[in-house]
Amino acid sequence: MSAGQPNVYDLFRTAEGLLEDGLSLAAVEMAETAVAASPESASLLELLGRARYAAGDHMGAVEAFERLEEREPTNAYAHFGLGRALERLGLLVDARAHLRLAAALSDRTVYARHLRRVEARIEDAA
Repeated sequence: MSAGQPNVYDLFRTAEGLLEDGLSLAAVEMAETAVAASPESASLLELLGRARYAAGDHMGAVEAFERLEEREPTNAYAHFGLGRALERLGLLVDARAHLRLAAALSDRTVYARHLRRVEARIEDAA
């Protein structure tokens, strides 16, 4: 690493700490800097998606999780995050598709729980 370039690991850890402390907007800024320095990093894209979601930027979260899903199509968390963000945007059918994938790719009960909730919302709207 040359002088003037950010240490991506330090940026990641700082952004993660900010997010854990509830400082989601600051975490977004730090995660964006890290992603700019290492745009293909799956862990950075996930962190950016999580930070944007926490900051209420659900469209930005969709974009980050879509980039992660394109990079790693079988990443259950990418589909889960994408599903949650789409749900927040009111795109329930699209959300359901990604939550189904997340639940199929992983046995984490939280994925199935969110899928059931979205399915119930779709059913109620019908």
